[in-house]
Amino acid sequence: MKIYAIPGLGADARLYAHLTLEHDLEVVEWLMPEGDEDFSGYMQRMSETIDQSKPFALLGVSFGGLAVVELSRIVSPAYLILVSSIDSRDDMPVLYKALGAIRLGNVLPEFLFKLPKRLTAWLFGTTNTAELYPILNDMKPKLVKWSMKQIAGWTNTKRPENCFKICGSQDRLFPPKNCENGYVLEGGAHFMVVDRAGEISDIINQHLAHR
Repeated sequence: MKIYAIPGLGADARLYAHLTLEHDLEVVEWLMPEGDEDFSGYMQRMSETIDQSKPFALLGVSFGGLAVVELSRIVSPAYLILVSSIDSRDDMPVLYKALGAIRLGNVLPEFLFKLPKRLTAWLFGTTNTAELYPILNDMKPKLVKWSMKQIAGWTNTKRPENCFKICGSQDRLFPPKNCENGYVLEGGAHFMVVDRAGEISDIINQHLAHR
């Protein structure tokens, strides 16, 4: 089965480079937003890269998890797998909801959305700057600003039935919540798809093996 994977906010295929999955993994790269494009319209464009003629799964990390939930409304994946993410606005930290309410993303200029490296490393719970910093260097502020706006304004409250979440017990950005039907990786932080890629790979492989 092919797994289509969407990286985290503004990231790219390097986020998945250390996974060793027993299925073909194809990373769907982020597109640049067009004008004031909304989440639904954006994911409609991204859906054009998905081959729906055969069964497939969707994998998303962080904001990529929100993206695959939205994408699953357009295409019909056999499975959804979310890592360090959420599948409903009900699980979103209060701060994100507050940012959405005041619409900060509408007024701040793009250059302010270049993520501070040290702060990001702390939020991601990683000391693996050799892997993280090059990804941060290549993030496009326009895409980051648009993505943060979509996170803050996300309205989905319907949890996909075929969704499996892998949460990190030490995740500072999306603390584990409603992972009863998923897996909580003890000590896992937001960057665990890289820092603990072997364990994440095993969890995904075992999950799909029993489907």
